[in-house]
Amino acid sequence: NFVHSDLFSAVEIQKFDVIAANLPYVTEEEYWLLDSEVRNYEPKMALVAPDAGLEIILRAIEQLPEYLSDCGAVIFELSPPQAETVRSALSRQNFRSEIIYDLCNRARFVAGERNNVCVQA
Repeated sequence: NFVHSDLFSAVEIQKFDVIAANLPYVTEEEYWLLDSEVRNYEPKMALVAPDAGLEIILRAIEQLPEYLSDCGAVIFELSPPQAETVRSALSRQNFRSEIIYDLCNRARFVAGERNNVCVQA
């Protein structure tokens, strides 16, 4: 199913086991430094977010507990300078989280899972 939505606004309340997100995370300053192939062919709103590029990711993290199952996991793609802020935000929502590095050893993802005890059937 595909749902056109601002984060979870049009999603019926349901619990997901995994949420993977490549939300806008580029700062306004970084936008003008992007390769022209990206800047000229990707909508700016798909790339740029206010608050050091973190506004939308942090808003999603606030909403996660309502939409993620008790044993659920989440992963965000982001800019390396944002990794620790996102990891900390997940920790405040009671997630175990870790920074994942790309092949160039840059912090490019933060993954988290609920801190709940999950029982395997």
